[in-house]
Amino acid sequence: MSEAEKQSSEESQVVSTAPLAANRHHSRFDRWRWPITLFLSVTILCVAGYFIFARSQTVLSESLSESFRVASALSQKAEDVAERFRQGTITRTFTASLPSVEQAGSGRLELATLDSTERFKTKDQLKIWWDYVSLGTTTSEISVPVTYRYHLKLGDPWALSISNQTCLVTAPRIRPTLPPSIHTGRMEKTTKNGWGRFNATDQLEDLEKSMTATLVQFADDDDRLALVREEARKTVASFVKNWLLKEDQWREDRFHNVIVRFQDEPEESTITETVSFVSPSD
Repeated sequence: MSEAEKQSSEESQVVSTAPLAANRHHSRFDRWRWPITLFLSVTILCVAGYFIFARSQTVLSESLSESFRVASALSQKAEDVAERFRQGTITRTFTASLPSVEQAGSGRLELATLDSTERFKTKDQLKIWWDYVSLGTTTSEISVPVTYRYHLKLGDPWALSISNQTCLVTAPRIRPTLPPSIHTGRMEKTTKNGWGRFNATDQLEDLEKSMTATLVQFADDDDRLALVREEARKTVASFVKNWLLKEDQWREDRFHNVIVRFQDEPEESTITETVSFVSPSD
């Protein structure tokens, strides 16, 4: 075989073995492709799962911490509320909620009114000649409707105590709102001179001028106070009940009744007017 033939044969062998090498490389890649893909997928899932788990742990920890903080705050609030409505502190809790006396119109609690028609009468008899001769009697009379109003001062001392689920209130004394309201438009006047007298007009004017001072005395007498006391008691009881409602203390498991006694009432006095809890379903 000549040199040329040998060289041609060697080149043919080189050309023919190249495709075989490429096929062997491709076959190895196909063999490991799915294991590698599976490995990479598992790795990615593990890494992603780790980050998700770590984040969820952080969120869970923050959520538990916030829940614990809220629970602690609610527990503290409940303890504070319970403390404010205990036997020794309920009076301070109540008085702290009252409007400041310095605020316009907030220094008193209006309790009750009493309408009455008052009559005023005066007589004046004159005698001369050592009381042997009478010149007659001048008589004047006034009838007028009057409205008495009563209140208590919020700034006066209060005392609240607890008996089971009843709030016992010792309220400031009842005060008349002065002067009483005189309805002059419905006033009726009559006067009559004696046969030898001419002072009826002056007497009537003097009687009218004296009415206000007399009505002030009437407003604070025991008889008229007794007429408004029970109505005033209900007003104070409702006032305290509304405060308990606002504080979420007027309900079946807290306060059921409010009983009011005024400072000027004797301890042994019988109290019949109270405010009692009524269930919303009743």
